[in-house]
Amino acid sequence: MPTALIAAAMCLVAVVIAVLAAHTLLDEGDAAHRARDLVAMGLAGAGMALSIMAIVLLIRSHRRARVGEREAEEINARLRLLADTLPGLVSYLDTEVRYRFMNSRYRDWFDIDPDDFLGRTPEEVAGPAAGALFRGWVTTALTGEPVSTENVAPFERGPPRPVRCYLVPDRDGNGRVRGVVSLTIDVTREHETMRALEEARDQAVEASRAKSRFLAAASHDLRQPLYALTLFASALERRLKQADAADLVRNIQQAARSMQSMFNSLLDISKLDAGVTMPRVTTFPAAEVLRKLEAEFRGRAEARGLAFRFVPSAVPVRSDPELLESILRNLLSNAVKFTASGRVLLGCRRAGTRLRIEVHDSGPGIPPEQMPRLFQEFAQGQTQKLSGETGLGLGLAIVQRLARLLGHEVAARSMPGRGATFTVAVPMAAPVDARPADAAPAGPDPAGAVDLAGRHVLVVEDEPEVRAALARLLGDWGMRVSEAGDADGAAAALSKGTPPDLVLADYNLGSGPNGLDVVRRIERQVGRRVPALVVTGATGPETLVTLKASGIPWATKPLEPATLKARIGAAMYRAAAE
Repeated sequence: MPTALIAAAMCLVAVVIAVLAAHTLLDEGDAAHRARDLVAMGLAGAGMALSIMAIVLLIRSHRRARVGEREAEEINARLRLLADTLPGLVSYLDTEVRYRFMNSRYRDWFDIDPDDFLGRTPEEVAGPAAGALFRGWVTTALTGEPVSTENVAPFERGPPRPVRCYLVPDRDGNGRVRGVVSLTIDVTREHETMRALEEARDQAVEASRAKSRFLAAASHDLRQPLYALTLFASALERRLKQADAADLVRNIQQAARSMQSMFNSLLDISKLDAGVTMPRVTTFPAAEVLRKLEAEFRGRAEARGLAFRFVPSAVPVRSDPELLESILRNLLSNAVKFTASGRVLLGCRRAGTRLRIEVHDSGPGIPPEQMPRLFQEFAQGQTQKLSGETGLGLGLAIVQRLARLLGHEVAARSMPGRGATFTVAVPMAAPVDARPADAAPAGPDPAGAVDLAGRHVLVVEDEPEVRAALARLLGDWGMRVSEAGDADGAAAALSKGTPPDLVLADYNLGSGPNGLDVVRRIERQVGRRVPALVVTGATGPETLVTLKASGIPWATKPLEPATLKARIGAAMYRAAAE
């Protein structure tokens, strides 16, 4: 019970006692007069004592109340100081949506004295538009639901500004909402910072995309002279009889191959950086990719005096055939490039639910201290010096990034002086039979199964120097060559002679129909399928998807003569097998 209430009760009891005492004194009768006097005096004394005690309690209660008021004032002062230091508007609104408290920030925002606007509505403080917006938030909070929102407030006093507002219902002891505490923060600077960051991000993304678009657009034009150089150097080598001249031509070819390797690596890494390389995982026989690589690298290995062994597999796997081919091409290219003598092997083994595709070489091996950074960009080991070809050290970095993109595991092991082995573990799509994958029959070699001598080939190429180089090279292989620069020229050449045994067409033929269109026109003209190989210097994603979907064999420029010959043989072998 509160002290003041106790004191009041004691005063009331004292009054009652005093009345009883007076009544006793006024009673008649002499016999008990003395006894009555004693009783009355006792009652009066008790009442006096109770009155004194009540007064003391009242005084103490008053003092405590004053102390409580001072403490409350101090607490309120601290709360106001805290509210004034917050970086935003702090207010308290009652159930009638009227301000009962406003911190000093209202003066900074609206140039008003907060004390003059207590009891006012949001519309009177911030203006009709902003006030109505704020009233809606307060009304929601008064239902007992906390509010956190962000909007552009069209203030009447001052410019519109983006604000973030937090509103929390204030409840009494019974849980009833009796008001709303509000904090409103100006987020203009935050928005400006976010816009600046977004602009910087967009600029960086656009710069990366622009670089990728430039490389993709320029790749065709940049590859053409390199392609012609490779073909001319090969033709020149066969015509020169002097040993020193032949060595000079081989040096030219080696330089061209190095340029080709570096250029392809730059294009591959730029596409990965730009995020335009997206895997298209399908189920396909591993042999579909491995046969193409065998046809491409057997000739290159044998040209360097290396034995090339191929252990195929017909196991179906889950991967992107183009990206898997790119991974293995980089590994095989390194194996051929860095092996001075001995052999290179491409083979497969089963390992649980995965097919391990392995590339072995008998090269100098990799020193142990180089193994930890083997897959880093621009990492070139000492083995680089054993070959005349140069590179940027991007091949294994591309292998690692493509493997991560596909979810494949790549591993390497090596002993110095005893070669190296690189393994790509690819998920198998279905159980295979009990025969080990490395025991599968090798089958015929598509590159060597077709004799090109005497075969008629139609070359469709819009670059005159490349067309001339191709015609010379194919003629050296014993083929009869017809030439055309575009679709109309191809139709004219076809009408003058017998249908070709092969159409070798560039994909980009200026502003007219592309190489795929030319092949299809020729097939319609002769009324049957025609063996074809489409080559391209454009490596943009759209072009590659179009070529893949066409069903027509295709290859990326520049091609070494041995690789071109293998691709031509494979295309003709495929057409004969269909």
